[in-house]
Amino acid sequence: MKSHLLLRPMWHQLAGRVQAHVLVCVLAYGLWKVLDHLLHRAGLRTRIRKPDPMRRNASPKDRPMSPTVALRMLHDVQIGDILLTTVDGRTLGLRRVARPNVEQAELLAGLKLTLPERVCADREMTDPRAVGLPSE
Repeated sequence: MKSHLLLRPMWHQLAGRVQAHVLVCVLAYGLWKVLDHLLHRAGLRTRIRKPDPMRRNASPKDRPMSPTVALRMLHDVQIGDILLTTVDGRTLGLRRVARPNVEQAELLAGLKLTLPERVCADREMTDPRAVGLPSE
């Protein structure tokens, strides 16, 4: 797995950190395999857009989607904060998830998943700069 993710070895000095690192790696590997199983069960395929240069007369063929491709597609899903100022001067913070593009929607539909409209409950902001946006 580390060769696919381009990670270097981790050297921990404390036994507790070693155990925690192993736990996180095992959980990540388990999630990776579950995603791979769900992609294969759904029959999702990766669209190949260019032909293989080794086989000049062959047309490009789709192949089963890998977890790497699925995560790369879903990486572009945007989450944004909307700040609204009320007439009495309060600032409301609304955290929303953007609509997926066509490829992302196909992937989510194949996995039988839906994106939530919001990430957390709407809240009153005491400091608008807390979300990284300048105050007015």
